Amino acid sequence: GGGAADAPTGEAERTETVGARSRTRLPVVLPVEQLPSAEWIGTLPPSALAHWHVPRVTIVVITWRRPQSLKRLCTALATADYLGDTVALKFAMDAGADIETRRFVSGFKWPHGPKSATVRVKHAGLAVAVVESWQPSSDDEYAVLLEDDIEVAPSFYTWLKYALLMYRHGDEAAREQRMIGISLYTPRLVEGVRPRRR
Repeated sequence: GGGAADAPTGEAERTETVGARSRTRLPVVLPVEQLPSAEWIGTLPPSALAHWHVPRVTIVVITWRRPQSLKRLCTALATADYLGDTVALKFAMDAGADIETRRFVSGFKWPHGPKSATVRVKHAGLAVAVVESWQPSSDDEYAVLLEDDIEVAPSFYTWLKYALLMYRHGDEAAREQRMIGISLYTPRLVEGVRPRRR
């Protein structure tokens, strides 16, 4: 033996065998410009850090007839910090979306992963658009659901990544099996509840 096939994989990549399957542990590699804001990684327990590459995130933008605010949101999303991760972007448009919104969605370049768009055939409103906008295909898939009239901070994904690793894959003491969502803001108004008339 002694050929290239027998060469060791090196310190950066290790293969571990669990039962009949093997899993390659990839190194955590961050873009250089994001290193100054990465001190939080040191607070993760080893059990969470070992799952760095496990969560897969899709950003879902629910849009209809607000092209100017959609452009603002997409600019903020495109320039956010994604820690070198591949992040999918999906646009979910309700029927009747205006031509400016459709053109923008069609021409928008997403530099962080795959981009897709869906358009409903019949207008259904916001609640249905949110419910139908995303379906996970595994327990390792997560979505960030955003309406087109908001804006995100450059570090929004960093907080999401930290929360997923810490609360989904962290030590038993930090793990919460009943968690179904992570909020990126504290709402002052519950938008889904209408005030009662007096």
